[in-house]
Amino acid sequence: MNLNHLPNIITLLRVALLLPLAYYLIQKDYQIALVIFMIAGASDALDGFLAKHFKWTSRFGAIADPLADKMLMLVSYSYLAIENYLPLWLLAIVVGRDIFIVTAAYAFHRRFGPFDMQPSWLSKFNTTFQIFLVTWVMFSLVFTQIPELVKDLLILLVTITSVGSGLQYGWLGFNETKMKLDQQNNKERE
Repeated sequence: MNLNHLPNIITLLRVALLLPLAYYLIQKDYQIALVIFMIAGASDALDGFLAKHFKWTSRFGAIADPLADKMLMLVSYSYLAIENYLPLWLLAIVVGRDIFIVTAAYAFHRRFGPFDMQPSWLSKFNTTFQIFLVTWVMFSLVFTQIPELVKDLLILLVTITSVGSGLQYGWLGFNETKMKLDQQNNKERE
């Protein structure tokens, strides 16, 4: 095995954890679900570190890693919102943002071809806050009731960074699309 594939293997293992996570959440075995979620969250940090530090990046990893993150958040937020541990409106914002980003990226790719997928700093904060919120809520289900103030603060941070990063990606996508269309128009005039 070539070590430069290690980040992609870790990403695929994170995807493989989705079924056990969903299973243990549905079974209300929050202790095991918390451990699985924390392993999945740590794997995201590990594969990112390996890819950047050793330059073990790939087109597959650039696409699969954020999709694995989105699937992890979809499973976690959906369950926690359905069980009323998180508000449904927050699920709508988190999922809506992800649908917007994936749909816009797909449309851009279909129109202009492959492009470099780099998460923005605001998007990285958003993912971090999303992971902290799920961890905090699951932690409270396993051990003890946590102060609602902390959960409320994390919900606020997830909301702000979700909306902000969605708008940021929309703005960046608009500018990139405008630039590509201008380039195409200039080539047609020549």
